[in-house]
Amino acid sequence: APREWEKDWETYHFIWEDQFKTKIDSNEFIEYAQVHHKWYYWLLKQPVIDAIEKWKVVIREIDVQWLDSVSRVLDRHLYKSVFILPPSKEDLIDRIRSRSAISEDELLKRLDSLEHELEYADICDYKLKNYQWEIEKMYLNLISIIEEILSSIPNK
Repeated sequence: APREWEKDWETYHFIWEDQFKTKIDSNEFIEYAQVHHKWYYWLLKQPVIDAIEKWKVVIREIDVQWLDSVSRVLDRHLYKSVFILPPSKEDLIDRIRSRSAISEDELLKRLDSLEHELEYADICDYKLKNYQWEIEKMYLNLISIIEEILSSIPNK
């Protein structure tokens, strides 16, 4: 269910679990996963493939556990990965707590997920440090990475 500030088809797309499983069976996702032992997240395949076929650049935020899924759907030369590193564990804990009320048990599950997710940093093409309270610095670093990626794309 959406949290109080989330709107269906705006913040996220919310569907029933049986609809989700039908889409899995129909092979409609590039990626999907259960995150933090609780929620399901996904990325529909067709809109991404349609954009790539039109030589559009697609920028998506995905969970690291989906990186394996993406590699099974898209040829490796069609995408680059950027791992966003948290500013610090303490800053991340503060951010998680500020988003909504969370139990210590839930926080521990998320921190366990963090340790697992950080293992993926070294297999990504780029790493980007998320500087707490310095969004402009992070933005400029991301733009540099995107420009580097775009400059390496051969003419169609």
